[in-house]
Amino acid sequence: MKYQGYKSREEVYEMVKDSFPFQSKPEGYRLTNQGAEDCVCRYIIEHMERYSEAEIPMDGIRYLHSELPNLSARGMNWLLPNLLKKAVVCINRFDTIMDTIIYDLELAAEGEKQARSRYSWLSAVQRQCLESTLEYLSEEHGHAISKAISALSPTNA
Repeated sequence: MKYQGYKSREEVYEMVKDSFPFQSKPEGYRLTNQGAEDCVCRYIIEHMERYSEAEIPMDGIRYLHSELPNLSARGMNWLLPNLLKKAVVCINRFDTIMDTIIYDLELAAEGEKQARSRYSWLSAVQRQCLESTLEYLSEEHGHAISKAISALSPTNA
């Protein structure tokens, strides 16, 4: 993918809003990449029982963000619209809300199967939007994103 040029916070937010509409919460263990036999996934399911809407409050976003390696593609489909919208409006450059997803995309770029699976549902438009969002966050907050962006290329998606 190629650099799309500087975009303002408002432009990126509108792009995210258009490209990543809120999704309904996956039922039960469809949220995670393992079933009830995995104790971490059981904790995630129990913790997230309080949230049933498509829009996730910030405490739920932060919790899922910290458990990213345990999410399924459906779980990521529910989380990502929420996470991206919150990250774009965040003005605290020391907030770590995007760090884990950048690292997760780096794992996907290296071929880690579960990480790649979490992003397998992204359309070309969504990949381009995610790239623009990462570029914006890099410009605003100094995140290193080059390896993460390589995961979004059509050959790696």
